[in-house]
Amino acid sequence: MKLACMTSVFAGDPIETAVVKIAEAGYRFVELSSVHCDYNTMTNALIDNVAHEISRTGLEVVAYYPADAEENWTRMPRMFEVASRLGASRVVAECANLSKARELEPLCQKFQIDLAIANQWPYPFGRPSDYSGLNGSVGARIGAGPDTGWFAAGGQDPAELFDIAGDRIKVVHLKDVAAEGEYCPVDLGDGVAPLEPFMAGLAAQGFDGPLTVARDPGKRITFDIGIFGDATYEVHDEAVPDDEVMQSLRQARTWALEHGAVE
Repeated sequence: MKLACMTSVFAGDPIETAVVKIAEAGYRFVELSSVHCDYNTMTNALIDNVAHEISRTGLEVVAYYPADAEENWTRMPRMFEVASRLGASRVVAECANLSKARELEPLCQKFQIDLAIANQWPYPFGRPSDYSGLNGSVGARIGAGPDTGWFAAGGQDPAELFDIAGDRIKVVHLKDVAAEGEYCPVDLGDGVAPLEPFMAGLAAQGFDGPLTVARDPGKRITFDIGIFGDATYEVHDEAVPDDEVMQSLRQARTWALEHGAVE
């Protein structure tokens, strides 16, 4: 379990400032968010500048998370190209279903990069059981990218994933939330996510991929599930002072290291 920090924790800062703060919080690895590197708009020269800013702080990119980029399925080759240029071994992305994920297998093979399918409540992949098709229906480079916060917001236990596709977990976004029924991140161990048994399960599985602290400072997402299962979301953002964010990152690092993460 290689402990990393998501760069979007400092989404309001340029990448050169964000990575300095992440390094000051004690992290050695980062998962690069597209808020700092949008594969749809950035040239190779700009991407190389991002890679340079990260490396000169002594940090290493372990995964690329294009969640904030404008979705354009025809641009997936560029997404993998950018991840490769950054030195990332994994891409974390939302896929509507496994059929869509399967379309990306040739890119995974071409660039030798794993795809981690992200989850959100109630979809896509809102329940651990939604990953059941991973074994046997898609190639080994495609797996799960569970977000423990979103599982907890939907009343799901992320540990159920071990019996379903435990050997196909590629990346973990480590979060806790205040309560079931909304997405409101809090410090690890202070919310309702059953993180301790999940971490124990990761260790038992021999998980050696990125374990990313992906706290969303000041974010609260409420959702309403319609009678047909469709969801509407309302996002609330509140500015959080840097010293509070840094304190939260240090707390998360300490908690994760105490529960099996390594650096």
